[in-house]
Amino acid sequence: MATRFGLKRLDESGLYSTIAWIASAHKGIQPDVHYGPKSSTTTGMVFDFLSALGNIAFA
Repeated sequence: MATRFGLKRLDESGLYSTIAWIASAHKGIQPDVHYGPKSSTTTGMVFDFLSALGNIAFA
């Protein structure tokens, strides 16, 4: 029972992720958004990287 429930949840999360990926790919790159690094210094880039890791860890 627990295994089937776990697999069902895995299928649902995979489906939601796929829908989100397709929607964002369909929308494409926005012309008024800058996709490059925010910082120009090495120190700033290190802090940006650590901030990104924190966002992923606590998401």
